[in-house]
Amino acid sequence: MSELKFCIKVVINKEKTKVLFAEASGHFVDVLLSLLLLPLLTIIEVLEKQYCGCIVQPVIGSLTTLYRSAENLHIDHFHGDYAKKRLINSSTLYEKELYSLRLNHGTQPNSFSSEQSYTGVFSSCASSFIITDDLCMFPIEERSIVETLSTLGIAMEDMDFMETRNVWFGLNEIIGLLKESLICSNPFTSLIFPDRRMVLLAAERHVLLHQSPTLVIPENMILKAILQKSTNKLLFAQKDLTCVYMVRDDLRVSPLEVTSGVSLIKELKISLSDVKEVKLQIGVEEGLSILKAALTSTTALTDGLIKPFLSKQEIDIKPFLKQEME
Repeated sequence: MSELKFCIKVVINKEKTKVLFAEASGHFVDVLLSLLLLPLLTIIEVLEKQYCGCIVQPVIGSLTTLYRSAENLHIDHFHGDYAKKRLINSSTLYEKELYSLRLNHGTQPNSFSSEQSYTGVFSSCASSFIITDDLCMFPIEERSIVETLSTLGIAMEDMDFMETRNVWFGLNEIIGLLKESLICSNPFTSLIFPDRRMVLLAAERHVLLHQSPTLVIPENMILKAILQKSTNKLLFAQKDLTCVYMVRDDLRVSPLEVTSGVSLIKELKISLSDVKEVKLQIGVEEGLSILKAALTSTTALTDGLIKPFLSKQEIDIKPFLKQEME
């Protein structure tokens, strides 16, 4: 039996090598919406299963290394075997819905038969949709091209270099779109024009650095961060002596021992004279900043915590420097 695939009409700007929007049936949108039901751990497992055997394995920022480190921690570091299994084994409350999809992402056995009349699980398969590059969806309605482009936020001049392509989406392409949607806000462009991926990711990190949240800091959460002086890159962090774990920049967690920090510094071939300790106060906003960075970066603590912290320090010190110069 041949693999089920959906034909998607993709409108691109040839000059900018950018996807403007796509037109798709409700069948495709049904599968796309189902991605919202997947827990992060399930997403990691789906990606690893799909790209098993590939030379370069897909990585979701720092979340993959966080999962692997939790998987490798000894049972003694958890509240029993049940706690560890519950943490590292994926599950979802929507198994019935995923089971009923016409094309699913390998999380559940597919119960749909081609002989059945498929009406959709989440969306009406009688409908058609416009999907933007950042996966915003609109039903196709009778309106002028000017109104449609205005709704999509597309400038008329972008249509001067328009080209339409028919792109077939099967399981591989669905999983690829899922992966791209986790690391950038232009997943269609990144999937169809892979050479543009690094440019898009660089733009995402620039926005992340310049949109750091306002700090609201509780006094009871102090984090000791060990940095490399010359680069301000985080090497590892620990809370205090009551929390006997160290966390690396990519969120790998390991037990904290007396020699573990020194061993890591030597492993990275960094001189001890190039190391400093910084105490940081951590609140909800900092936690959210780390989470945001963890989805796109393999240096989540540096990008989500240290860079915003140093940026705020620079802003705070500028008025004093200005006064001294005057």
